[in-house]
Amino acid sequence: MFAMLFLQLGCEGGVPICEPTDLSISPASYSGDLMTQGVYYSFPEAGDPSEVVWYLILYRNGVILDGNRVGLPDLENRYANILAETEAYGGNCRYCWGAFEQSGQEIKLEKWIDDPCGEPVFRAEGRVLNDSSFVFRTYTEIDGIAAGAPLSVADTFVFRYFAEKPDSTNQYLP
Repeated sequence: MFAMLFLQLGCEGGVPICEPTDLSISPASYSGDLMTQGVYYSFPEAGDPSEVVWYLILYRNGVILDGNRVGLPDLENRYANILAETEAYGGNCRYCWGAFEQSGQEIKLEKWIDDPCGEPVFRAEGRVLNDSSFVFRTYTEIDGIAAGAPLSVADTFVFRYFAEKPDSTNQYLP
């Protein structure tokens, strides 16, 4: 009982009782084939009437900005808002940031997950299909102690060009 109360107060009090898990991928100069002057967004789930997509911004320094999820028709407006508020959007948001790497045709991405008691890492692994698309095949959550069982997926991401791009500077990654 006391332990549960301590956990509850620790989390709800805004003071994490767990430290964020370290990413195993360090941002590094990216010279792969994927285009980076825009966003990659997932196909909406079959039957989803709101056409919600997950989108990511990849940078040439190996950093990713997770734009989160948005209805596909709202992607352009959401992107414009992030451009206008880059510092505000990712300033105090560790889980908005992560890193990626490509080795041959394999792509791996890691980012923090929003969690009130620490920030575990989310890992996505997959394959680059061409210079404007990739598919993630597994998702894994890592809490700093152990990795969960990989979840098999088939999430395809496609590229959409945007002339402007938000800055990748953040307080969480070098």
